[in-house]
Amino acid sequence: VALLAFARGPAPTNAAVRAAARDALQRLDEFTDLSRDHAPSSLDAEATVWALQAATTDIAPEAIFVATVGPHPKAQIPSDVVEAVREALREALRNTTTHASGAGGPLTSLARPVQSTVTVAATKQSLVVTVTDYGVGFDDSAIPAGRLGISASITGRMHQLAGGDATVSSAPGHGTHVSLVWTRT
Repeated sequence: VALLAFARGPAPTNAAVRAAARDALQRLDEFTDLSRDHAPSSLDAEATVWALQAATTDIAPEAIFVATVGPHPKAQIPSDVVEAVREALREALRNTTTHASGAGGPLTSLARPVQSTVTVAATKQSLVVTVTDYGVGFDDSAIPAGRLGISASITGRMHQLAGGDATVSSAPGHGTHVSLVWTRT
């Protein structure tokens, strides 16, 4: 919330908001370290949520983002899990922004902004992320075999994790729901 306040308008003068933003930036810096040689082996649940919110804002700033952190906000989530979930989330959001409005398809003249919601629940035992859009939807049996967005970048990536799972549900005219789940094994 603090970062969005800064990103969407003039800097707030409230000292508490500034402090929250500094904390958020520090947590994002910790997450950025995942790609470096000195990467931490895990992130706490709060830092995980911040990283997923940053990914959401980067791809779909208009998306509604709702997060809950279980009773153990410092519970550690392995960094490979956070990275896989973050990248699968990014792909789901790219698909939403690219395809859900119907732009580029036979109904291009009817293209409209698409509302999407990202929910995150981070606990000691699991990380659950859902992406729901209320766009045009699609028939998954009509996806060409060579397209890897869903099969490799979302479900494939999650299925490679121990305790990972993903489902994508859609139907023409009914939007799309993506569920990314990791359960500690």
